[in-house]
Amino acid sequence: MVIEKIKAAAKQAASALSGRAGILNTLEGEHAEVTALLDEILSASSITKAADDHYAAMRRKLLIHLRAEQEVLYPACEARPKTAVAVAGSRSEHQAVEDVVQELDRTSMDSPRWREQLQQLRQLVQAHVREEEDVLFAQCEEAFESRELRDLDRAYDEAKDRHHATISDAGVSHGPGARHIPPPRA
Repeated sequence: MVIEKIKAAAKQAASALSGRAGILNTLEGEHAEVTALLDEILSASSITKAADDHYAAMRRKLLIHLRAEQEVLYPACEARPKTAVAVAGSRSEHQAVEDVVQELDRTSMDSPRWREQLQQLRQLVQAHVREEEDVLFAQCEEAFESRELRDLDRAYDEAKDRHHATISDAGVSHGPGARHIPPPRA
C-alpha cells in the first residue's frame, strides 16, 4: 500500500507542477493509486494472496472515485459546450468498469477466470484514464477557471465522503453468491 501511495503522490505533484488545478489534480492522483493497486495484484507471485491483501481496498477506492466523479465532475462538464461531448463516453466507460467489478465480486479469486477479469478491469481503467487525462482534463482546463476547479474539488471530496458510507467491502467474495453491488444513482 505504501508504494501505490508514493506513486499517486508523485503523479499528483507532477500534475500540480504541470498546472493541473483542483479536482483534476486530485483525480490524477487517484487514477495513479488505483492503477498501482491493480498492478500490485496482477504482478504478485500469488494472485490470491495479493487479492486478499489489496482487492477490497482497490475496489472501494475505484467505486467511490467513479461515483463521486459522476456526481460532481460529469454534470459540470455536461453543462459546458467545450467538455460536454468528451464526458459522454466517460459515463459508458464507468459502467463497463462497474460491470467488471460486479463480475469479479461474483467469481472465486481462486478461479483462473478471476485473473482474466482483473486484467480486463485493468485494461478498461487504463483506457479510461488515458482518455480522461489526455482529452477531458485538457478541455476542462480551457472550460473552467482555476477557482471553479477548486470548488469542484471540494464538492468531490464531500461526494466521496457520502459514497464511503454506501460502498462496503461486503460485496467482495471468494466465491459465487456475493452481494450484488447496486449501480450508481443517476
